[in-house]
Amino acid sequence: MAVFMRKYSRDFYAFYSNAIAENTLPNNETGIYWGGKYQLNKKYGFSAYFDMFQFDWLKYRVYAPSRGHEWLWRFHFAPAKTTKLYVQFRTQNKPRNEKEGKVYQIAPAILRSYVVNAEYSPHPRLKFRTRCQQNVFRQTTTSQGTLVMQDISYQLKKFQFTCRLALFDAERFDARIYAYEPDVLSAFSWPAYSDSGLRQLLMLEYRCSKKISFWVRWARSQFRNKDQIGSGGELIEGNSKNDIKMQTFIRF
Repeated sequence: MAVFMRKYSRDFYAFYSNAIAENTLPNNETGIYWGGKYQLNKKYGFSAYFDMFQFDWLKYRVYAPSRGHEWLWRFHFAPAKTTKLYVQFRTQNKPRNEKEGKVYQIAPAILRSYVVNAEYSPHPRLKFRTRCQQNVFRQTTTSQGTLVMQDISYQLKKFQFTCRLALFDAERFDARIYAYEPDVLSAFSWPAYSDSGLRQLLMLEYRCSKKISFWVRWARSQFRNKDQIGSGGELIEGNSKNDIKMQTFIRF
């Protein structure tokens, strides 16, 4: 179990800090976090946290002092060494601006997330991962986001193959879904699945020796009901976007 209390004044600035905070930067915030994990036996366990926070001054998209909370509950089940399953519920309540005529009012913005995740390894070199998630966002109106994702990973001697196929449908950007993606060494990919479409990913890793490794990663997003993607210098004509990464690692 862990308990963490914090109080950052509104005029405190530490641009390179990595402190626990609800805001991007640790300032204008007071809160208390409680988290815990309990293992019932080898097969069953659960974990949870509750975070309550308060902002004593104005912040981005909130033009008045506000307060909110967030909690998460996750149940783990591992019937065998090669099979893992968890079910997760998460709720976040953070007030946000809502315009009524020419005046901004503060209204609760509630985001609820439901996740079912399963991992299965029929062979030491082969792994499957299936994830289903739904977000429900409510502030005056309600919008939903749904993600169904399948990952496959296979290792063949010095080669490591990873692929993903994801179907997503989010009515509004507020109901977007974040999901971690496999990436090259030292890179971090956590994109937002928004709008409606299909996401494909394929990555190849080749360990030539203990000192030399190669990575090639290709990802493609295809959207429905879109003729253009992005804007300005990043404008793409069409409804699909491709990303390619190549990396070589040499240890001297």
